[in-house]
Amino acid sequence: MLSRGASGNSDRTQIMELARIIRANPWVKLNSIVGVSPRYGRSVVEHQVLKLVQSIGPDRRFSLAEVIELLVAISVESSEINRLLVAPADLLDSIPAGQRVRALPSYLEEIVRKAQREVLLLAPFWDMPTLTDLLRCAQRERMRAELVLLLVHMGRRLPPVERIVNEIQSVWPLTRIRIYVHLAHQRSYTNYPHAKCLVVDRRYGYLGSANFTGQGMKGHFEVGVCLGPEDSRTLGDILHYLWSRGGLFALAWDSAESSTGT
Repeated sequence: MLSRGASGNSDRTQIMELARIIRANPWVKLNSIVGVSPRYGRSVVEHQVLKLVQSIGPDRRFSLAEVIELLVAISVESSEINRLLVAPADLLDSIPAGQRVRALPSYLEEIVRKAQREVLLLAPFWDMPTLTDLLRCAQRERMRAELVLLLVHMGRRLPPVERIVNEIQSVWPLTRIRIYVHLAHQRSYTNYPHAKCLVVDRRYGYLGSANFTGQGMKGHFEVGVCLGPEDSRTLGDILHYLWSRGGLFALAWDSAESSTGT
């Protein structure tokens, strides 16, 4: 918990952002930044770090103890996220105790339960029972999260999107659902979307070999990794590019418009 004894400030956004920037750019040294005259040039990252440091420090918005406490908390949070994921779950029986390994399906269910704003899922191979089982994990009282599915379909014709939507809406009924489809002909794999990933709120994520199928979750040997906030945010941005400007996916359904694409 954040100590409020010195400043009484409960908004830790700036400190968290500073910690993320420094962790992502270990070459940044605060002492050297402060000592360099702006006219000699600073990088964009250095300018951003300076701005955050100035907003946190001189006006005493946070005490030094609070800054340290928050940076430690963020470090612990990050270490908890970085785990190896495996499937099927019974593989965990062969892994020595104390190793940082989790069952892949249970991790996916856990992060979907945390969804509050957005769930992004890219699936080159998938089946409806697996997708609906995963989405069913979302907490009903938190059904404000938008769902964006990037699905790959092998063949020349669009799959029956209405049937897909009906099954998804049975477990995800209250918020916006968008479905984008990539039609992949078996003889052409140019720019074929082959990554398997899930991003929740741009904060939690999964990237790995497992397809969103029964065999992918419970049959084949699969390996993946948990993604922390930085990587999840970056992956979310990449997925957004794929459907908005990348040209790999076409909109097949948007519940906000209640119509199918062509």
